[in-house]
Amino acid sequence: MKKNILTCLSLAGMLYASTSIAGPFGLSMGMKLEDVGIAPEKTISNGKYKFISVPNPHSSFDGYILKFSPTKGLCWIKAIGKDVDTSVYGYELRSAFNDMKGKLEKAYGPTITTDKLLYGSIWKEPNEFMMSLIKSERLLFSIWDKKAKSKLSDNIDSIGLFVGALSRNKGYSSVEYSFSNEAECDKELTEKEDSAL
Repeated sequence: MKKNILTCLSLAGMLYASTSIAGPFGLSMGMKLEDVGIAPEKTISNGKYKFISVPNPHSSFDGYILKFSPTKGLCWIKAIGKDVDTSVYGYELRSAFNDMKGKLEKAYGPTITTDKLLYGSIWKEPNEFMMSLIKSERLLFSIWDKKAKSKLSDNIDSIGLFVGALSRNKGYSSVEYSFSNEAECDKELTEKEDSAL
């Protein structure tokens, strides 16, 4: 009887520990693909899988891309924001970016934001904001990391908030979480792919 009670307490402790250390969206560094508990919608590339949902989803996002390597497990998460209808000035997209930035600042503290038009771009006018994004000539992103003195936890090495344009009147934002095992994960995935040569 004592053995059964100890076993139950041990299992309960492991379950509590695994849920208490869960990172963003209920996902943790190093977890295996099958540990997500939800089947991926599709395989994108070597080690990357697209999911419609995750264990702890957020209403701001339509989908998630997770990267796993065979021995390092989960090492990177990308949450893809819902489409934002916007003007050519990008006001609504900027507003959505700033709203998500505020939420992430509340959770992770200071960030460093880059908002600039690349040198030599012809898309300089205010009504060309979206076109400059389409042409990849404008940068608008925020990074949370050691340099920014962010309050990162759960083995998170950095977080990035980015915007992108789908057309002159539609854009989206995405959030990327890089775990501290990402470099080893990428190396393993590259070696696995190169072994086919």
